[in-house]
Amino acid sequence: MRRTYDFVLLQLVATILTIGGCAIEPASSESVQLTDDSVATHRGAIAPLSPNSAGTAGSGADDEARFAEKATTNWRGTLCPLHEVCRAVQGPDIVGQDIGNNGSDRVYTWTTSGRVLVGTSTNLSSISESSFSSAGTGIFGLRGVAIAKNTQRCYYYYDNGTFTVGTSTDWDAHSGPTSFTSPAGLSPLNLVDVAIATNGRVYYYWLDSSGLLWRTIGDSINSTRYSQRTSISKFDNSILGIAFNASDTSYTWYGTDKIVRTGTSTAL
Repeated sequence: MRRTYDFVLLQLVATILTIGGCAIEPASSESVQLTDDSVATHRGAIAPLSPNSAGTAGSGADDEARFAEKATTNWRGTLCPLHEVCRAVQGPDIVGQDIGNNGSDRVYTWTTSGRVLVGTSTNLSSISESSFSSAGTGIFGLRGVAIAKNTQRCYYYYDNGTFTVGTSTDWDAHSGPTSFTSPAGLSPLNLVDVAIATNGRVYYYWLDSSGLLWRTIGDSINSTRYSQRTSISKFDNSILGIAFNASDTSYTWYGTDKIVRTGTSTAL
């Protein structure tokens, strides 16, 4: 009789958990291997990326209407260059940022010290730090980094109008320099950053000589294949990195007051 009561009680508990949408699962551990191809930057490709769907990450009035609801917080991080004392990450340390769509929306930050940090949008170094091997025109010639959502390859764009494709730690592991186009009136030196949406389209952000921010949409080679210049709202001109997460929400890191803002492709 006691066993029957216990069995009924267990069935009742299981039913409650199921109705409530709860599931008790064993905890899982996860290791980070920065040299793996699962982390790469979308800076160069031999052939243009093909979009997976016709949609784009945010558009027009809908973007502006939702922008007021987006959050503004602060970012931080610790940088430990080789043979140096660890210190707080500052805006001038950062040369590129993006989000890896590996199921956890990890943020990758490349620095002038030759170290890549892995963390969250607010704590850039909370997971790991490793050395990387640059390519193209080097660390100080880097204009933007983007991670392809479908392949997790990293695309690195440079100030000489070329890009390479690699991993987070090897910038040309998959392909060497390939030329990309700039919109009329702008050059690679105007490029602020690059981000790739879940549909495979590449979003280019440009800052002109008057301080206005523009967006074009294309593939990895043709920066205006899908859209010409569109004016973009921003917090200020101290943009360090722009990225889309797995839901195509934009994340923009600013050097001013170490601010990170969530938004849309047209409202950073």
